[in-house]
Amino acid sequence: MNVLQTVMSGGRETKIGSVGPYPLYVGSFQSLIESNNEVSDEIMDALFHLFSMRRPGVVAINAHTLTHILDGGARARSHYFVKRNIFENAREVVGPYLKGGNHWTFFHCSIVDRRITYLNSLGEQDEHYHKIAQHWSTFAAAKGYPGPWKRSKRNHTLQKDGVSCGVFTAVFAETFLGGEDGYITCPPIQEERERLSLLLLSSLGGFLVESALKVSDFHQAKRYLVTSDELQRRCSLPESYSANTVVAYLRKAKGQKRNIEEKLAELGVKPTKRTKLTSQCSKLCEDECSDLAGDIMYLATKFIPQKKVGQALMESGNVHAAMAKTEDCRKTLDAVKNALEANWETFDLSTHGLGPAVIKGTFALIDACLKEKMRALKSIDYTDE
Repeated sequence: MNVLQTVMSGGRETKIGSVGPYPLYVGSFQSLIESNNEVSDEIMDALFHLFSMRRPGVVAINAHTLTHILDGGARARSHYFVKRNIFENAREVVGPYLKGGNHWTFFHCSIVDRRITYLNSLGEQDEHYHKIAQHWSTFAAAKGYPGPWKRSKRNHTLQKDGVSCGVFTAVFAETFLGGEDGYITCPPIQEERERLSLLLLSSLGGFLVESALKVSDFHQAKRYLVTSDELQRRCSLPESYSANTVVAYLRKAKGQKRNIEEKLAELGVKPTKRTKLTSQCSKLCEDECSDLAGDIMYLATKFIPQKKVGQALMESGNVHAAMAKTEDCRKTLDAVKNALEANWETFDLSTHGLGPAVIKGTFALIDACLKEKMRALKSIDYTDE
């Protein structure tokens, strides 16, 4: 399984990391990598942020803000909208514009030359361009940068499907801000989706590690992304990793310690002088622990016969009393689980998520067996009592 497949295997709301101020989740990458999806707002914002960093003097506006401006909404004309003057200390402004609320397009303006470049993967229409130019001119004038604004055109590949506008817009941005002139060609869409996904992954401020849990199925070893957030948790209580422990955690050679320390400093992660706690769990990254817990509970569900266990719990006597007793047991166990969950934060951190996941899975398994007992009790012929 490659790193993209690993990332995609998590829940949609699982946070992968951040590019600049934009947090990215599994669902974010699914919107980019899957061929039938439209690219999400946070992916577009992250890509434009990334591309703008390569060109000094460029300010990237997020999609939400730029769409308000170019749609000409009353809110965009308010003094309180975009309090920071985005024109100060900037030579260019760029951003993704969501035309009509469902189609990504590219917007760029040169403040110095008062020029606007607007690219639409379905083709630019003069009428629409004049509207957004007017709205931009009104916004810019309110910030002390009056026009007139002139138009710059650029020929490019046209979109032939209904969902790849985000990919085209990202290609326009990367090519334009990369300083390339001439006709803009969009590569094969799926290849470009994968390339942009890997580009974002490499910019998340994390480390790719090969799984320590080897499976002898002759497949390529699974790889995991250890994010800066995860490393921050490891370097905080209760474990408080030292630099040497971080190097071991990332499965790197001791000779790479200096480079890793430099990257940690860039990420704002500060190892301690001495590690305070280690265990067998300390060898596994958080995603490995999540996968391990998932496998344990999958095997428990597969090989522990819940129905047989439920029937083994049957007792003689009044059926109604037995059902009430079983329901009380379920409620008590649920209360115990909730009480544990409210007090296991340190345990969660020290086991990298493995402990709580297994405990919750165990409670779920026991409850499933009790449900089977309830089904068995309900199936009893009450006339036999």
